[in-house]
Amino acid sequence: MASSSPSEPCVQLYAELLANIRQIRLYVTTKDAVRNDSRPVVTLDSSRSLVTVSHSDRTLTLKLPLSVSARAREHLAARQATWHGGENEYSFRLPIDEAGSAVGVAPCHDYTSMSPWPAKGMTAQTCICCRGCANILFSPGEAQNIVWKDLPSADWAEMMDLWHCHKPDPIPSRDRDMDSTSLDGNTKGYGASNRVVCKPGTVFVNITSFIMTQGDCQGAKITNAKGDSSFDQGTNSFSPPSVPILCCKSCGSAVGEVQNSLQGVELFKASVSISHQANCAAGTYMDKNLLENYPPELIVGFQLLEAVERSGTRRFAIHCGSEDNQQHNGLLAWVFNTDLRYSFKDTSSASRSVSARCAMKVFYKHVANVQPLVNPDLGMPSVTSLEELRLPLHIYHCIKSVLEKSTSQLPPSGRKFGEWEIGLLDLGSA
Repeated sequence: MASSSPSEPCVQLYAELLANIRQIRLYVTTKDAVRNDSRPVVTLDSSRSLVTVSHSDRTLTLKLPLSVSARAREHLAARQATWHGGENEYSFRLPIDEAGSAVGVAPCHDYTSMSPWPAKGMTAQTCICCRGCANILFSPGEAQNIVWKDLPSADWAEMMDLWHCHKPDPIPSRDRDMDSTSLDGNTKGYGASNRVVCKPGTVFVNITSFIMTQGDCQGAKITNAKGDSSFDQGTNSFSPPSVPILCCKSCGSAVGEVQNSLQGVELFKASVSISHQANCAAGTYMDKNLLENYPPELIVGFQLLEAVERSGTRRFAIHCGSEDNQQHNGLLAWVFNTDLRYSFKDTSSASRSVSARCAMKVFYKHVANVQPLVNPDLGMPSVTSLEELRLPLHIYHCIKSVLEKSTSQLPPSGRKFGEWEIGLLDLGSA
């Protein structure tokens, strides 16, 4: 179906599961050049999982997030529309089918098992390539036995420090060589000798990246390496240290960072593609048709989900990082719902999938200067319920664009909440 011209009416359908009250909220939005009092006709198919909307010689069919009950047909009569400056909005609340949807209402995602490219999904033939040009960044050697390991969570080091501080001293024994008051890390069970560091032939995997030794990452080079953090007397604040950037040797795009704490380099999942084909190291480039990748917004969505479940924090200062304390814009995001199930369809995007999707509903607003939030001046209180999320520049702009675009897909009444804009980050099919 061709895109609608500005003079033609556009119909937009949006359905959202309200799991707590066992209903689906269906919105029909008609975008008319002039106010039109004609109401859409909404019908339900025999399976009660598809709705068809007819309006001004346009017909759209939408798959609902879940099947609805037979009583839902009683709620499909269109009432008076709500007018939103060029858009008529109709809303319907449809009770779900309790018998057929008992299992379907369960949470539709688990970040530990559904996050892109977990370690258990990698093989001895797995290659990592630049997303932009398909240049091979990492490939296993002919005689190299690659080990893929899930990196411990972000709280692992803090938990080990706590254990190190509170673990009882060893019980004195007849072995005089063992000092019961020794504070050595090997004796206490944790220390510098036990921390996670990269080793040749081992690739660590977390929610957002692959981490390996610099020697194993053949197709990337390190650039933009600068000094340590410095104190700016003019602003009475510290400037964070610059993080050395990892760039593709072929196209120069940023694909990762140096991780000095792990003695390795980090490849961003949002900047790379993966191939599981054997003999992928035969050349310098991979056939793009053999590569798989994920949208950056899906990877960042799982990163936010992991942070919410790990720390309980739901507000984030999202920015692209800075090497000074000059003003840098960013996003203040409030993760409102981590388990949203919805479906969407409109006449201006015929190629868009009509299947139900899992998503995260995010309230967000643009911040002209994110520095006071992430690096408050000395003597100024910090926001304790706010977590910083620093993204590479190209990924930050992608997330910003995705949120702004998703706002336009929501019904007019659901695009703003006070001073917050409302958007969605997709987490995959429901």
